[in-house]
Amino acid sequence: MTEHRYGSGELISIDLYCPDCNTRSWDTVPRELANYEHRWDCPDCAASQSVRRIPSAPMVAKASYPDGYKRKGFAELLEASNLQSEISGLKGEDKVKMSNEIAKLEGRNK
Repeated sequence: MTEHRYGSGELISIDLYCPDCNTRSWDTVPRELANYEHRWDCPDCAASQSVRRIPSAPMVAKASYPDGYKRKGFAELLEASNLQSEISGLKGEDKVKMSNEIAKLEGRNK
């Protein structure tokens, strides 16, 4: 059985580009071949030594929150926003009660 070398740091994933057929792809190659000067043959258009490494997109954030950053009080504001959209169909006393709850969540005591 062949021993995998990926976890040992000997292999690296890189982004590749062939200008002849305008193809972008990625591959896992040995670290010593992962420089920007090395060229490979294109598997799509069969061009000789046309595929080159291109810079990869940087990792922007390790954690992403769909509604913004987590911080103190944010959960309450999010809940207040959700309740605000729900009260549009309510009438009378129910709407007043819900508005009071929203005010508490937002820190505006009515």
